[in-house]
Amino acid sequence: MIVSSSALFVPPGHAVADDLRATAEIENPAWLEHERMVRSGVRSRMAAKPPRYLKVWQEIPGGHPWAGGTMVPRSWSPPTSLRGAFRRETWTHYSDELVDGLELAEGFALRDYQEEAGEAFEAAGTGVVVMPCGAGKTSTGIGLIARLARRTLILVHTKDLARQWVERIEGAEELPGQLRGAKVGTVGGGRRATDVGAGIVVATVQTLAKWSWRDLYAWGKGFGLVIMDEAHHAPADTFLRVLYGLPARYRLGLTATPHREDGMGDLLWAAFGGIVYQVERDELIRAGRIRPARLETHATGVAVRTHEVREHPKASWIPIYPHEVRRWKQAQDDSGWPKVRPRRWDAQVSDLIAHPKRNGLILDLAEAKVDGGHSVIILSDRVEHCRNLADALQRRGVPSAAVAGRQGTREVSGILARARRREIRVLVGTTKADEGLDVPVLSCGILATRTKRLGRLTQRIGRIERPEGLPPEWHDLIDDFPGAVRAWRVRLKLYRDLKLEGAAWKRRRS
Repeated sequence: MIVSSSALFVPPGHAVADDLRATAEIENPAWLEHERMVRSGVRSRMAAKPPRYLKVWQEIPGGHPWAGGTMVPRSWSPPTSLRGAFRRETWTHYSDELVDGLELAEGFALRDYQEEAGEAFEAAGTGVVVMPCGAGKTSTGIGLIARLARRTLILVHTKDLARQWVERIEGAEELPGQLRGAKVGTVGGGRRATDVGAGIVVATVQTLAKWSWRDLYAWGKGFGLVIMDEAHHAPADTFLRVLYGLPARYRLGLTATPHREDGMGDLLWAAFGGIVYQVERDELIRAGRIRPARLETHATGVAVRTHEVREHPKASWIPIYPHEVRRWKQAQDDSGWPKVRPRRWDAQVSDLIAHPKRNGLILDLAEAKVDGGHSVIILSDRVEHCRNLADALQRRGVPSAAVAGRQGTREVSGILARARRREIRVLVGTTKADEGLDVPVLSCGILATRTKRLGRLTQRIGRIERPEGLPPEWHDLIDDFPGAVRAWRVRLKLYRDLKLEGAAWKRRRS
């Protein structure tokens, strides 16, 4: 017998166990990246090589009657040779805890497509709902909780997302509550807290991952519905480990970006099954739910040292500018000296964010947009950069605050509440602005450092594309060196796909 519960459990000695362990694996994206970097000369051939394949299966831990057997993600599709055995022998054993009295708050109504998403998921029982930023994924999840009336566990990966869910359910300053009839508990900060007697529990994955599987499984039996927000993170080992301990009947993944750029997307489908409902961005644009931003580009004229040169074996590596690379390579003798190699990207970013002219452009732009009535978000991948920009704007008399680095939930909640009231006019944020930022008045975004992750960039743009208020604007900085220009061309393709105004290709004049 094979049991489908929190995972697919195969007992020790089962006829399919050996074949399952041999086939439940995927090619490791880290190995592919390693090979690419070796070929390009960025990484030495002597560097440690990651394993080529990653196993998907795990050994069933102690505390389970089949300890020592094999478990794979609950929706894992076995190879053709094993499908007959899985189809004949699999039994389900899910938990299905109910909750009475749940209902949507007075004055809150789901949009048509949010209702349709709930209906589709209820029929499927497990799966992924895909909605672009601005479509209301959190509200869709809340509607589903009311529809199914199950004791619900909401999984998030940041304290900010946890705070957002609690605020949306119970209400907060400037944000009316959307659900009533259930106590909301939280589990986070590395310990259990306030979850006893709660009909809805919001928990951080990092905390649950620290529990033993036995404890997690016993606790997880108390839920009938599990919702994972930002479900594209599910392929990470920590997230899968937590899902292995949650046997709820219903399992929902919410995401705006289901297709992972690292090649690990198959594990998302293995954890949740396929997409049960998807709202396309074009549909929301036509319905007036999303107003595409107008793209404006700004050539900074700033170049950084993109390569390093080493004149002889005992010399130090010295940073050089792109236009110097050819001269140094032409100077190489038969032994290959001097050596030239690409400089680390993080070192290039450090030069960019410290450049006075570039930072001055960002500050001038943000101040001008605030004067024009916008509430602005500046996005940088460096915490210190965010703080420096926010401080500089404050000195200019522009009400600003950084949302970056180690900040307590109360501090972040206070900053965002003030931003919603437009008491703070510029937020300067790092990855905190990618997932879970809920400030409807934002209408202008400035990309201060590039990101290679297009899913992250899509989410960032979605934060400003509300249909109300001033027409949204997205500002992109283009630096003056080859790597920056190549990265800009990649972003421009995404901007075209998102139908940003002003993102069309421009023909060169002959």
